[in-house]
Amino acid sequence: MESNKITLKDLIMTGVFSSLYFILSWIVGMPLGALVVTYLAYPFCYAIVGGIVTMFFMAKCPKKWLTFIFTMLPSIILLIMGMPPITIINYLICSLLAELVRWKVGFKSIKGMKLSHICISLASMNTFLLIFLAKDIYYKMTVGVMGETYANAITSLPLWSLFILYASVIIGAIIGGQIGAKVLSKHFKKFGID
Repeated sequence: MESNKITLKDLIMTGVFSSLYFILSWIVGMPLGALVVTYLAYPFCYAIVGGIVTMFFMAKCPKKWLTFIFTMLPSIILLIMGMPPITIINYLICSLLAELVRWKVGFKSIKGMKLSHICISLASMNTFLLIFLAKDIYYKMTVGVMGETYANAITSLPLWSLFILYASVIIGAIIGGQIGAKVLSKHFKKFGID
């Protein structure tokens, strides 16, 4: 019988997968972040691309609280990089939701993993939430890196665009979860995932 106790190996594996997922956010975000129009596609694209990493992580580490840790780790990195503390709130909510889904639907369930991936993907909305919750802070951070024109354009987004972005993340995460499940189907059988 498999133990539910978290080991050092589990924590290391979670850290590695979380770091890979975080690095992937930069790989997807850097080219898309060049223009405001393309940056709006970032949460959607990241949810698709991240599906393979999160699905493989959840199959490899099916223990309580590891999904929470996986999702929370990038927020700590972002804080160290200078993001405002409000960053933690979005990640905390998404992390708890992702973990709760796994508890309720099952740690060895593909359906639970796909639903959890949606919750994890919603954490990528953090930057866009800052535009509306901490506009001055976001403007200062952006103008120094991207310039005044870019900062003005991104901070002028209407509130309704946030709802479209959230919908795009959910759609992207559904697609990413499907792709992840398809690509990793042989591994899922090996890990006893159904």
